[in-house]
Amino acid sequence: MLVAGALGAAVLFLVCLISARPEVLVVPIAVIAVAAIGWALRYTTAHPAWLVCPLVLVELLTGAWFLSGPLRAVFHYGLVALFCLPLLPTAWRERTFARGGFRLYTAYFFWAAITVSYSLAPAFSAGRLLNAAMVFGALSVIVSRVNDREDIPAMLVALLLGCAIVVAVVALSAVALPRSITWVVPTGSSDDVVRFSGIFNGPNDVGELMLVTAGCAAALWPAAGRRRRWLLAAVVAVALGAGALADSRTPFAALAVGASCYLVWRYRARAVVILVLIALAGSVVRFGLNADGYLARGDVGTLTGRTEIWGFAAGEIARRPLTGYGYEVAGAILDSRYFPLWWGPWDEGPHSSLHNGYIDRAVGVGIPAALLWLFIVLRPWYDVIRRPDDRWGLKRVAFFMVIPMLVHNLAEASVGDFIGPVGLCFGLVWALAERSRMVFREQDAARRRREYAQAPPAVAALMGGLLAVLATIALPLTAHAQAAASAAHFATLPPHAALPSGGRCAQAVRAGANSWEPRPGNDAANHTVPSFAQLAAFHLAPIKGRFAPATDFLRVDGNFTGTTDQILRWGACKWGIDEDVVRAEAVAESHWRQDDTGDSTSDLSLCPPGQGFPGSWNGSTCMQSYGIMQMKFRSFGGWPLAKDSTPFNVDFRLAYQRACMNGDINYLARLAPAANYPSYPMGSTDEMLWGCMGDWFSGSWTDAGALKYIAEVKADLAQRTWTRPGF
Repeated sequence: MLVAGALGAAVLFLVCLISARPEVLVVPIAVIAVAAIGWALRYTTAHPAWLVCPLVLVELLTGAWFLSGPLRAVFHYGLVALFCLPLLPTAWRERTFARGGFRLYTAYFFWAAITVSYSLAPAFSAGRLLNAAMVFGALSVIVSRVNDREDIPAMLVALLLGCAIVVAVVALSAVALPRSITWVVPTGSSDDVVRFSGIFNGPNDVGELMLVTAGCAAALWPAAGRRRRWLLAAVVAVALGAGALADSRTPFAALAVGASCYLVWRYRARAVVILVLIALAGSVVRFGLNADGYLARGDVGTLTGRTEIWGFAAGEIARRPLTGYGYEVAGAILDSRYFPLWWGPWDEGPHSSLHNGYIDRAVGVGIPAALLWLFIVLRPWYDVIRRPDDRWGLKRVAFFMVIPMLVHNLAEASVGDFIGPVGLCFGLVWALAERSRMVFREQDAARRRREYAQAPPAVAALMGGLLAVLATIALPLTAHAQAAASAAHFATLPPHAALPSGGRCAQAVRAGANSWEPRPGNDAANHTVPSFAQLAAFHLAPIKGRFAPATDFLRVDGNFTGTTDQILRWGACKWGIDEDVVRAEAVAESHWRQDDTGDSTSDLSLCPPGQGFPGSWNGSTCMQSYGIMQMKFRSFGGWPLAKDSTPFNVDFRLAYQRACMNGDINYLARLAPAANYPSYPMGSTDEMLWGCMGDWFSGSWTDAGALKYIAEVKADLAQRTWTRPGF
């Protein structure tokens, strides 16, 4: 629907432009656009991994010629805020921006905020910084959920989809719009070459679209099936064709550098020989051409004026090497009366480009901050390249996306802080690489601890001192590593702890090879997993009300099958709840029976739809709660999965438990606790575990009903009822 809405609006807009009465189509265009944006907002709030798609659409369309001045600013900043703001409370609550390299980037942004106070254009600096901070915060939340190699392609597909939509619109513009609109002679050009610009202000925007599209498609190629490879090839062919018509040479050179690096990395000496032969062949062709021909067009001696700009910028950097002139306002230095090129596109204030992102950054925030930024963005890629394995499949991303964008940044100020199509793409893949570095660092620390524990006493004694030092700097063993390392026992993790993925927990549970099944009657429900359509409907409204963020239930998928005990252990692992506590609660709720029902009511409005199943409306009463964990229809979404699927029922129940332990059930903070109990959510891990257990039963914080229920679950836990004969 997002794709169709966007394309439909684009087609109507193009028709409107060439229509004799364009005002006729204003209303339908606005209706389609608002509907598409509203649907996309709901969908990306429920599925944050897809946030990249509308963001890249916004960044690309901001460069369209039909948006200018205040309208462009409202379109860009307004939509970025609309899509990013729903995730920022989660970022603040979980402090996703305060871990690893994200913490360093946050420190960089603090310095950028200081430069706003003396910026040459304070309002411009503040706007750019606010935009960057919102996207950075949203991406930090999204990538914090990435725990496996399988999570990477999904985010790149979202990025590529946004690019593909714009590629289609650009291609359509080439045939539907007059040549006078889609072909231009760039401002300040020293020749009269007419270049294709499509819907954009200039041909270089087409080149950036091609750079991001081709690089992302190349990174996704190995993971794509045969049919999808045909689609990838078609999108890349159209993008390359548009880039060729735009005569934007830098993106092609950047992609060539990245591809060459990949070939050398993959094929070593053979690739070097082939590249040398290609270079020699190119030289022969070059010398056979007229020097005044295509390769010599423009002011090649100064790189179309770039070297003069860079020389002037270097002098300005020398004047303020430590502080710079203000975040993202490097172009404003060209307003100086001493700048030699007063003609051309150099009089646009902070909007002017220095055509070198590294010089641009040093002018804006100073040399030390620019070097800090380089360290932040390069460190995870160094970690990716130096590792002998490629556990997350990021090496192709480094060669086909990161290296080309870094090269492109030498001739265009394209790698901004999460702004612009190249800047957003670079920021996304950096966040993924930094997440991988953090996860692998945690895993490496855990492996070293295990090796040390298994070492002979003499070796352990020699390593004791070194381990004491490492312990001060190494991150604690995370839930991710615990789940992958052992299936012995899943314990309760503290609020806001890092949680393992469902896939990792499935591997850990199945490693236990326990086929014990005390409830054979659950077999059908135990092997029922939600369909895509069912999950999509659930995530649009996971709860009925606003008492918890919908984002707390994004990981609910019910994607596991097994015995009843295995399902309970899987849910316990996935959400960081002690597996025996989960078993005990399942005893208290249903005695481990998925077909169990409860909470009778005579109010038809509180009954689930349908007839003929246990608990349905019989003319006078119905049951409100269903399944092994007794999900209540009037409070939660997911019907009929709550009744039909054991893994979904357990997954949702424990997601709610984790949301409660993280302090996200908003109305509980307004309730007074019982004597000797902490206020919500100020308790210890154990207090939050049991307090939230009581909330599931009574909907309150340590009231009489909750305390009675807690006592019942604790009794089943102490007696281990599920292990007794006759259970």
